[in-house]
Amino acid sequence: MESIATGAQMAMDECKNVFKWDKWNCPQSSFSRQYKQLITKEKAYTDAILAAGIIYSITRDCSQGTIKGCGCSSNLNKDLHEKKTLSEALEELQFAKDWIWGGCSDDASFGENLVLKLLEDSDKYSDLQALVSRHNNRMGREIIREKMMKVCKCHGVSGSCSLQTCWMKMPTFPEIAKQLRERYSKAVLISFENIQGALTLGNSARQLPLQTAEETLPDSLIYLEHSPDYCSSSNSTGWPGTRGRSCSRNTPPASLAEKKSCRNLCRSCGYKVKKQEKIVSQRCNCKFTWCCEVECDVCIKNEKEFFCQ
Repeated sequence: MESIATGAQMAMDECKNVFKWDKWNCPQSSFSRQYKQLITKEKAYTDAILAAGIIYSITRDCSQGTIKGCGCSSNLNKDLHEKKTLSEALEELQFAKDWIWGGCSDDASFGENLVLKLLEDSDKYSDLQALVSRHNNRMGREIIREKMMKVCKCHGVSGSCSLQTCWMKMPTFPEIAKQLRERYSKAVLISFENIQGALTLGNSARQLPLQTAEETLPDSLIYLEHSPDYCSSSNSTGWPGTRGRSCSRNTPPASLAEKKSCRNLCRSCGYKVKKQEKIVSQRCNCKFTWCCEVECDVCIKNEKEFFCQ
């Protein structure tokens, strides 16, 4: 299904964007089975965003009617179903409330069921690894539904908005990726105790039965192993390290992560920051001429680049 490939690519692209200025910048190898994957919080994030990306793409295509077997959500307002006609429902609801369900609400259930079958292959994991993988996949599946927004359209004379038709819509995928990044920052380290088959959360003495872990950590990404030293390259994981990585010295409105990128990627890893200049030519001063062409000048400018060496 094309939606699956589109969703997976969407997840990889947005993951790179979210972690652009971090030591771990979500390389494509993080989604590959070619290398051994440590069950780190980075792996937790990729599990979650991959599930979210596929569901997002499938749900969007379902709402647009491009996938057979799915469509808009059928979970409309109960009052609307109880009326014999739409006009009767509108007449009553106009006085009872200022909005009714209508339009095409995004329905993530079809994508959730498909991803559940697609990603949760636990045969390749130990029991604990399978639990962690399933849990983080579930975080990606459920966040789509959790972040649905009510969108409304006004009706009424001269745009008075005396009545609104509303439906549920997914947020943008960058917003989903951002929400998962917040959960990544608060991810919980889990270790397995063979004695009594319990889970120990980080350095806490609190222990949980294995089968109830997902219920106890409903909104947290979880992981089993500390992250490696992302400053250095690793042949076993395919990680290239931060040597040669670009960093930024842009002034505001650059993000805090971007402003600290040279310190984070280079200096903290024992590398120096090297500057180089390059000449860039680009189109500029473009004008539309009748009819129907766009004429542009070619502007030459020097750009400064910084990278770790």
